[in-house]
Amino acid sequence: MSRVTVHTRSFHPDSNFGTGGLLYEGDHRGFSDATSGVTSRILHFFIIDLKNRAFTNQTALSDPSENHAPRWANERIGDAERAGEKAAEWLDVEPGADGRRMPELPRVPRVRNDYSQPRKHPRKNLSGEISPYREDGDQFVSVTFTYAGKNFAMPFADGDKPKWWLGGNDAHWVWGGRRSDGGSDTGGGSRKFWQDWNGLVPDLDVTQKLSLRIARSLKKAHVVSVITGDGFPNCESFMVDTAKSTLFLATHIRMGTAATQLPGGRALPMNRIMMDVDWMPGDLFGANVDIQIANDHTGDGSPHQIVKPAKMARAEWNRRNRTRDASGNLLRQVEDMVPLPRQTIRGIREYFTGPTKPIPPS
Repeated sequence: MSRVTVHTRSFHPDSNFGTGGLLYEGDHRGFSDATSGVTSRILHFFIIDLKNRAFTNQTALSDPSENHAPRWANERIGDAERAGEKAAEWLDVEPGADGRRMPELPRVPRVRNDYSQPRKHPRKNLSGEISPYREDGDQFVSVTFTYAGKNFAMPFADGDKPKWWLGGNDAHWVWGGRRSDGGSDTGGGSRKFWQDWNGLVPDLDVTQKLSLRIARSLKKAHVVSVITGDGFPNCESFMVDTAKSTLFLATHIRMGTAATQLPGGRALPMNRIMMDVDWMPGDLFGANVDIQIANDHTGDGSPHQIVKPAKMARAEWNRRNRTRDASGNLLRQVEDMVPLPRQTIRGIREYFTGPTKPIPPS
């Protein structure tokens, strides 16, 4: 079974996106190469069938999303009710006719979406080529794929029922931009302005270019992975062979905030990996890797070395990626709460003084 499955996922490591992401639900997890038991804002996978020279089973989905603000407000309302009942007991107030000491307070409506409708599934696209398969010969794989999806839990982002008073097109007509099925909801006229920005509820965009140069006689494969996109939120990518062994391709820690990174369909560098991996008979991953480039473009968008160029066990390479602090340092976490652009507070001085000039040699 000469097949390899490629998984690429966008996720937020905290319980919610922070104020810069309007407190929408995150995934509350670190980097992972588990194929089940973890959530993602968008998950994408497909199979590279080496013998049949085909890309199959391409799938893109989103896990349910909810805004934490109504949930937090309802928890506080419940606290108030319980405090009122305790106060009534302390004051020895007689209960009302219904046996309650305090009337139930109204709850804040929940804001959520389960993405079960196919029209709300992320868009996806894939193209590439696979050279002929030879049992002991070389083979080349080149593939480029993209995925993009919206936060449909946003009020009026895409209602489940048409609302004639908002144009009758599932309310998204007012917001503009493209739906996840690729169709346009701008409605023309002045709303065409939002087409370029993909509406007031923009897409989360990721593009990955992956190449494999397999030398079966040498039991080696050269792997190159380049990921571009909005830069937000976190992203991870890995391959799984038929023996369920994994090989990490990327771990990216987000830059900026949802409010500032997602609009405009950017193509920022996010991650670049170049390495050799042992390639065993049956098209299975071997025990070792030789890392040549392992850069994550994070923070202000500059390349950050995940590991220095080195030879190591594949298990160690995977561990280095899994154990990265997906939430980022304190400054990175503060940025989730402050809706500033890509440079965020790291480069705010340059807004006033201009780019830093290099120090002349002495």
